[in-house]
Amino acid sequence: MSEALKIVVTLEIPDHVHAESILYSILTMNTGIPLTDIQKISDFHPFTPEIVDSKHVGKNRHRFKVALPIELTENDLPSLLGLIAGEATLMHPYRVVDIQLPPSYGLKPRYGISGIYRRLGLTPNRPLLMTILKPTWHLTPVDRAEWVYRLGKAGIDIVKEDEMTVDHPEFPVMMRIKKCMDAVKRVFEETGHRVIYVPTFTFGGQSFETRMKTYQKAGTEALLVSGWIQGMGILSALHQFSDAPLLFLHPALSGFLYHENRGIARALLWGKLAAISGADAVLYPTRFGRFPITHDEEKQIRESLWNADVMPVPGGGLTVDAVPRLIREYGTRCIINIGSGIMHHPEGPEKALKALHHILNKSMASES
Repeated sequence: MSEALKIVVTLEIPDHVHAESILYSILTMNTGIPLTDIQKISDFHPFTPEIVDSKHVGKNRHRFKVALPIELTENDLPSLLGLIAGEATLMHPYRVVDIQLPPSYGLKPRYGISGIYRRLGLTPNRPLLMTILKPTWHLTPVDRAEWVYRLGKAGIDIVKEDEMTVDHPEFPVMMRIKKCMDAVKRVFEETGHRVIYVPTFTFGGQSFETRMKTYQKAGTEALLVSGWIQGMGILSALHQFSDAPLLFLHPALSGFLYHENRGIARALLWGKLAAISGADAVLYPTRFGRFPITHDEEKQIRESLWNADVMPVPGGGLTVDAVPRLIREYGTRCIINIGSGIMHHPEGPEKALKALHHILNKSMASES
């Protein structure tokens, strides 16, 4: 098997589970060869796996690397997930901790980090600020637009909807987007400041093509996609549109996909795997907020995203006071996602954004 055609997956398993049994389970699911005839796999080149490394890691745990043929995938994230975390997960308690892919594997971002800055008319010399329209309910399209205008005038860069926002008769998607895009235009006309509004993508009982036409007709320029729920193939489908919007990948559901002893490691989920999904920006929790994630995990995530020209979007319980520490680690190439820390600031969102811009200006001055 050629080196360029290998996908090298690092798996962690209990000592009582044999690596070969997991490997054979993965291969039989993809080749159709029964376990009783597993020796026949060698006749199905290039479907021949190879264990390239094996070692003990901690109490009663074993880690091994297996090289799998790229021909078992379609060079995309959905088929890769099917390969490493398909039916074999129903049979064996294993954990996927790392993966090495050929450089050309997966779907690259359409716009990437520089494209997001260009959309805002900025150069990448400072982090971007994003907040979330909350509460999800009881905000009419007019209410939402007024918030977008108010936040834009105060200096926000990106306003996104909450991932649980649905197409409801009281706040239908078409009217939400139209009103909020009008507010974005109004901010620019009055101040020259550009704002990106990011509505949540939902199907609303329509076919994908019909639904996407609804968003385009409303004038959307970005979308928040819950790809782990809706299927990562949706990002590939969105790429097919000639005027595709910026794509922000939300981590909803992915918390169920990792565990201390099984599933997929967090750094891999939100880092290397999300980086090949086709998203321009990836949201994930930061340890500077309220979620449990380690320094090393967060470092791996942002570096994997940067290497793929995907914008890191750390967030989850962030406050204004935590931002200086985050900037010291992330530098300028990130979107700082602060929801309640801005929207529910005790002195109001304008005061929060004024303080945040002061922090950004101070950090930029120290870098120069």
